Amino acid sequence: MLTYQFKHQNLFLPPEPPNSTKMKLNQFISQRLLQGFVCLLAVIISPQLASAYDFSLKTDTGVDIYYNINPDGKTVTVTYGPMEYTALSVEIPQEVTYEGNTYTVTIIGYNSFKAAKTQSIKLPETIEDIQNYAFSGSQLAEVNYPAALKYIRSYAFQSTLLTNCVLPDGILEIGTYAFHNAPIKSLRIPKTISQLATYTFSCHNLEEITIPGNVKTVGDNALGVSLTSSKTRKVTFEEGVESIGCLFYGLKSLQEVSFPSTLTTIGDRCFSETTLKNIILPNNIKSIGSSCFAKCAKLESITFSNGMSELPTEICESCINLTKVTIPGGIEKIGVRAFSGCKLLSRVNLPESVEFIGGYCFEYSGIVDFKFPPKVTTINDHTFSYCHNLTKLTIPEGILKINDYAFTSCENLTELIFPHSLTEIGSNVLQGCSSLKEITLYHQLNTVHNRSFVGALNKIHLHRAVVPNYVSDSWTIQTVIPEGNSCTLYVPKGSGDSYKANYYWNKFMAIEEVDMPDNLNYQITFPSSTFGGNLSVNGEKPKTLMEFAMNSEITITATPNNGYHLKSLLINGEDVTSEMSDGSYTIKNLNANYTVSAEFAENPVRLSLFMAVGGSVDVEIEKRDTFSCFITPEEGWQINNVRFNGSDVTASLTDDNRYTTPAITRNSELRVTFENVNSAVENIGLDASAVKVYVDADGLVTIEGLEAGQTVSAYSVGGQLVDRITSSGSGDTLRLYNHGIYLIQTPAKTYKIHY
Repeated sequence: MLTYQFKHQNLFLPPEPPNSTKMKLNQFISQRLLQGFVCLLAVIISPQLASAYDFSLKTDTGVDIYYNINPDGKTVTVTYGPMEYTALSVEIPQEVTYEGNTYTVTIIGYNSFKAAKTQSIKLPETIEDIQNYAFSGSQLAEVNYPAALKYIRSYAFQSTLLTNCVLPDGILEIGTYAFHNAPIKSLRIPKTISQLATYTFSCHNLEEITIPGNVKTVGDNALGVSLTSSKTRKVTFEEGVESIGCLFYGLKSLQEVSFPSTLTTIGDRCFSETTLKNIILPNNIKSIGSSCFAKCAKLESITFSNGMSELPTEICESCINLTKVTIPGGIEKIGVRAFSGCKLLSRVNLPESVEFIGGYCFEYSGIVDFKFPPKVTTINDHTFSYCHNLTKLTIPEGILKINDYAFTSCENLTELIFPHSLTEIGSNVLQGCSSLKEITLYHQLNTVHNRSFVGALNKIHLHRAVVPNYVSDSWTIQTVIPEGNSCTLYVPKGSGDSYKANYYWNKFMAIEEVDMPDNLNYQITFPSSTFGGNLSVNGEKPKTLMEFAMNSEITITATPNNGYHLKSLLINGEDVTSEMSDGSYTIKNLNANYTVSAEFAENPVRLSLFMAVGGSVDVEIEKRDTFSCFITPEEGWQINNVRFNGSDVTASLTDDNRYTTPAITRNSELRVTFENVNSAVENIGLDASAVKVYVDADGLVTIEGLEAGQTVSAYSVGGQLVDRITSSGSGDTLRLYNHGIYLIQTPAKTYKIHY
């Protein structure tokens, strides 16, 4: 407390004195600080000594008044002493003399008469400042306000019994809660006051309040209106008042308010739950706080300022008797729940300037019909939910989106016309609309949400061949309409299968295709990726889902990667590869949805068979496939050697001379050498089975299994000698230069080869 007192006194130091007196003043301040420290120490040591004062003097009526000398050394502050003031009346002198010095009394100090029993105080005309809590909680019922008074600080007369608050001009500041909870009956606000702070006055005994024009700002709860016992029925704001805060929230007696043309701002909930009937706001108002007129049960009409650009959230929410609303041009935004619960409000004319209507705006209202301003593009959540009087509504072109629950429980709505411009419809938009049986939607609708069509619908005409995108607003998997419904979905011819194949759309009782006269779009679905090649549509890379205008000519081109070829092109599951021209397939007149897929395969490889017959046999085989064949010698011959790409695979023959190649990944050769059946080889002592003869792709003939010195001869099939060599005994070769069939004669047998 002492610390606060010294700090507060320092606020009133006079201007710096001349040099001649400065030293004396510094000495005085040092002495006062030392005194304060000693007193503070005493308070710490002995809590019951909870006061600090410089001296006390008795008044003419014998009342002890306690004083502190102010830093200027010429004036004093009335302060609290060790004993509570109990005298029923006190007169504060204008001057006091102590130890030969006379001081002027200028301040009623902090807590000086707090909780005092005093009922009447006469203040000297020299009082300039009544400080915080000066008379707070006292039984003060009568006080004069000196002409010199400049400051009435916070809580100064809080919870007193004062009824008179006729304040003189000259007062510069009235603090927060200054007269809070005092039963003021007479109120005059000085012309020198420019603003009123929070809970400045308590006015529950005032029937009329006038705020003069010099008060530019009236802060939240500045008038401290009691919600239960107030008698205030009329409030006048004079010209000059510019801003008022939350002042009359819940004031049931308030019936009339006069607004000045200078008013620009009204705070949140300012007149909420009052009994005002008709309101006309001046045109200088730029801003109104949220819920400003909410729950005004007797409000019948309201005219908003044309200086505003926005009607805030819940501005007239639950005004159950509101029937007329005038909204001037210039308003661009209507806030959330602005007219929610206005049960008698059947029509609202919104100016063309409105661009946004907040969610729940007309929920539970009495709206019978409604005209959308042309700049509005979205109907927000619950905008018309529970509008029981709404029977028909035409949503104009320009509306792009309808959000969740927009028309929930409009049980008398029988006709709802949607625009062609609509692109998205939210979840549960028509829930509970028990009288609405049939709607029509158009091809611009590209997005729907879960349960978009929950309700009592029997027919939905969807003029869109392309299945709209589905968006889930729920953790659980849901569909556009619940199962077990009695609704038939009518879609353009050529699109029914697409809807039936879509999990989110196939829950309708029935999906039927019908002729629709619109210029529709159809969809073509492409695979997300293809292996071994690429697809293009009209020369461009396709997306997974593409839309094209009805009767368009669509060219689909399949381009294999290097080393691949097109195996099949499927349109709606049908192979149209044979109908392609130059790698392309053309849909002449698009009149249905299509699904396109393509399969590319690696190019086949060639297997050349050399079987000692005229010419080779070339077989095309899919890459990585195998090839199997039976090798059957002519009469008098048997298989001598089988080679695949130069490797001896004779041992891989089955008992019935069947050979199967490994997986073929490149062009390959299979060569077979035959030997004649000759039992005479036993006479020359050779192992005929060990002799192998084969030729490679370059005509090099290899002979294995002969002994050194034996002769090998090569003859053409016509019997002409081509070459003759003498065996070295370690594997011999000879070269053929022309392709054909040759006979290789060895001492063991004769062999037939093909080069």
